[in-house]
Amino acid sequence: MSPFPTWERASCLATDLKCPQPWAQQIEQQLTRDPEDLVARVKLIAYYFMNAIPHPRLEHIFWLIEHHPESELVFSYPATISTGDSPLSSQADYERAKALWLEQAARHPRDTAVMAHAAQFVQQSDPLDFATLNWPTSLL
Repeated sequence: MSPFPTWERASCLATDLKCPQPWAQQIEQQLTRDPEDLVARVKLIAYYFMNAIPHPRLEHIFWLIEHHPESELVFSYPATISTGDSPLSSQADYERAKALWLEQAARHPRDTAVMAHAAQFVQQSDPLDFATLNWPTSLL
């Protein structure tokens, strides 16, 4: 079993994502004590997504890219970052996420999960930008 929660598992834990704001504040405090609590982080991303709250939703997504780029959580629907302006993200947010993915690809060139995630993210806006990832020949 993967050490990372799936969106489905996390969704089951958060039975009502339209819960009151104090709930989110309590989970945020929990993350202050244990930033690696991915279940809590997923609950918050889903909560902020369902309630159309871009920040701190984006900060949690950026944290996942920086700390767990190998995790499947970064590509679930609630963690989507649009390539242009939308109610939940801006072009600048997309550019920040793209820069983080390129940084992760440079740091982990032999990690197939990280490289695949970086490629998937970069390719959504510009398939030609896919070439900016320095793929090690062992992965080709």
